[in-house]
Amino acid sequence: MKRSECPQYFLNYRLVGWLPVITIFLAIIGWPLCLALALWKPVDFGPAYFTVLSFFGILAMGALFWILLHHAVDAAWSVIIRRIWEHEACLLLPLFILSIPLFFLYSKICSPIFASGWLLPLLPCILLVGSLLVLIISAQSLRRASLRDDDNGSEAKVYRRLTFMSLPVFAIGFSLISILAWMSLQGGWVSAIWPIYIFSGAALSSLALTILIVIWLLPSFNGNIKADHFHLFGKLLFALTLFWGYLAFGQYLIIWYGNLPTENSFFQIRSYGLASYAGWVLVVGHFLIPFLFLLPRSTKMRPKWLALVAGWLVLMQFVEFCWIILPPLHGNWFFTALSLLVSLSAVGGTLTFIFLMRLGRYPLWPILDHRLQECLSLIDQ
Repeated sequence: MKRSECPQYFLNYRLVGWLPVITIFLAIIGWPLCLALALWKPVDFGPAYFTVLSFFGILAMGALFWILLHHAVDAAWSVIIRRIWEHEACLLLPLFILSIPLFFLYSKICSPIFASGWLLPLLPCILLVGSLLVLIISAQSLRRASLRDDDNGSEAKVYRRLTFMSLPVFAIGFSLISILAWMSLQGGWVSAIWPIYIFSGAALSSLALTILIVIWLLPSFNGNIKADHFHLFGKLLFALTLFWGYLAFGQYLIIWYGNLPTENSFFQIRSYGLASYAGWVLVVGHFLIPFLFLLPRSTKMRPKWLALVAGWLVLMQFVEFCWIILPPLHGNWFFTALSLLVSLSAVGGTLTFIFLMRLGRYPLWPILDHRLQECLSLIDQ
């Protein structure tokens, strides 16, 4: 569908303003600095760049989960925001392209113990690439079906078929990525609930990012998103915050009670220096503060307060990945922090620009979805 035919369904560019120009500027400034730091301090830049890619990757994979859940249960309330999830999930493809430099920085990121345990460093790379490609294909296929639905409104069966084919693939692929990309950084350490722990953060942070985008673009939805939708958003954020806290504390309790060298090394290495403070920041900021803010009904019904909590949760997800990835790699903290800022500028600017271009190119929500009217008339009890 073209913008000239139904402009009311498309993004109002006045809301975007100078943001595309700012993102291009950040990318233009960030990429040369990334190259300079990669050549000058590869030991510090490699883990930082990997952390930034992991942060954006987990947001995209979380969006793919919400798409799959939406179609699997044939949800009505989330029809109006599904297109945002689709654009977020399709950022996995540019993220895959941006991850190519990691192959040259592999020795700066991968633990020697892990590499020797797998015999060949190439094997985990192949598994990671295969898992990412499968998720990319799933995300692209679902978005293409959704865009076709804007023209004919007859893709409901295609959604369900693609979803039930993708759900087990997503579960296996996400688990492999969480183990090979992040748990393996600290050689010899294992955790039985690690994939589901990472998944809880992915689902929470991607939903929080979606809420931020929806509130930012609220005028473009022409009044179709109401207080009932925001109340549902808030209840989901609250439930997922509890879920994340339960898994984080459960993992700590199991490791503390078992007291096995193959498990407690994870917390031992994070008990000193900045990592110990980051751990307490996660306890307070990732669980306690959102828990208290989201308890009252009034917070869930007010978009500004909900946006504040959602933005805070996205920030805490970034802190969590810094806490997961950086301590085992023993880099210089000054150059690591500088590399994080530069990588955020380059990667974040590039991905945001791609997202904005896709957001303005297609209708902002699925206009012929079979459950759209039910979504627009939502009443949350």
